[in-house]
Amino acid sequence: MPDDTPPRSIYSPVKPENEAAPRKGRKSGGPAPEQMVAWWQRLLMWVLWLGFLALAFSNTESGDGFTVMESLLLFAAAGVTIWSYIDPRGGDAIFFESAADLEGEFESRTNWAMMLLGALLTLGGVAGFMRTAFDYFRGFSTLWGILEDMGTFVVKFWLQFVVGVIGVDCTEGSRLYILMVLLLPGGILFLATLIPFLCRGVPYRISADAPAGKEGEGGAQLLEFWHRGKWLPLAPEHFGKIVADSEEIVFSEPTVSTPDAVTEVGLPLGRVFSRKLGTRVKPGVLSRFFHKKLVASGYKIRFADGEEDSLSWTATKADAVAGTPSLSAEAAPPIPQG
Repeated sequence: MPDDTPPRSIYSPVKPENEAAPRKGRKSGGPAPEQMVAWWQRLLMWVLWLGFLALAFSNTESGDGFTVMESLLLFAAAGVTIWSYIDPRGGDAIFFESAADLEGEFESRTNWAMMLLGALLTLGGVAGFMRTAFDYFRGFSTLWGILEDMGTFVVKFWLQFVVGVIGVDCTEGSRLYILMVLLLPGGILFLATLIPFLCRGVPYRISADAPAGKEGEGGAQLLEFWHRGKWLPLAPEHFGKIVADSEEIVFSEPTVSTPDAVTEVGLPLGRVFSRKLGTRVKPGVLSRFFHKKLVASGYKIRFADGEEDSLSWTATKADAVAGTPSLSAEAAPPIPQG
């Protein structure tokens, strides 16, 4: 069976290389280069947060509320997280600011921390909703009792964690009906991270022999995509339809025989990171790159809702629909913000 896992080098963190083309990011408040969070800082955050969650889960049946160890782990995890983003130690962050600078390997990365947080909040919201519904419909509580329990929890939480009153436990004597309010933000956060994961496409590599500004085809390799354990060339002119949204660019309807008989290729557009630099690439920069290449290959680009800065567009060999804004070789849209 062929190995569908890309080479480990695609996913392994590396130290960014300072190159001439990409420029260093700048903080809004000063001239110092923006820094990246170091791998060991991320590891420390994961260990502390997972340790807190494991300890909290193991103590859920005790009914004793927050223990001293849980409180210490919670404050340590929050403190390390804040410190890591205030004082990152991973070196200078370098970004691609122009489509002409794009080069190397690119991949979609999932924000696992946010997905886990969203899943936990959603589960907590579901549990709170089920307990609230059970107690209400079985007559164990009334609407006023539910609201009173929620209000008491909020007051005790404020006293315990904001004011710092000793001896107050927000979970003591509470039915935790307040947890059901987590259902909405948790569900939204989980879906916001799940969608990029489902539309992550395949890793791709932009060849140094075909920079973004080069005109014409001439057999030059535009890019390569990862398929069944190897890199395969991807020529846009070999596909009859190319559709992009904010998360993915899909090449379909091949007009000629393609390598390995591939009939559809999905390349990530949202949450794309440069393997070489380790930093995120703006969707607008990637979209601009494909705009220029597709126009040079004879495509017409039609933008969704008639907005030329939209990240949703369709490229076909056919003539553009009358009255619909399209991209031509003479006029290119501004880089979409994203």
